[in-house]
Amino acid sequence: MKSVLIFTCTILAILLVMIYADPQRRNEPLQKETPQTYESISPKTETPPQRKYLGQYTIYAYCPCAKCCGKTNGITASGTVATEGRTVAADLPFGTKIYIDGVGERIVEDRGGGIGAGKIDIFMSDHNSALQFGVRKLDVYEVME
Repeated sequence: MKSVLIFTCTILAILLVMIYADPQRRNEPLQKETPQTYESISPKTETPPQRKYLGQYTIYAYCPCAKCCGKTNGITASGTVATEGRTVAADLPFGTKIYIDGVGERIVEDRGGGIGAGKIDIFMSDHNSALQFGVRKLDVYEVME
């Protein structure tokens, strides 16, 4: 057992010497790596949309059930079919694209009885998901395209 340990240590020592004692690199000055700056990174082909901060909003969630909407047809106040991942109710103009921190981009397509200034209602496809979302205070931005 002792001889295996000595053999292993010897091999490791030889490997370390081979790696760190390269005679070609001995006299080379150490080169510092230059940090990457934004100028040195090639630009993306697609520029992300600009965002205008609207403020911190109280965010609720709703679904197409009668309990949440008073109707069950899923048609929004703007005439579109409410779609999870896209539709929100807000007091902003219809068609306004917004970004909600932690949620993502959505489009204002609906209104709501309790939705006024500083409040947004996110459409969910089922009642359980809407309840699970709860009520949150999140930063909201208008997406400028």
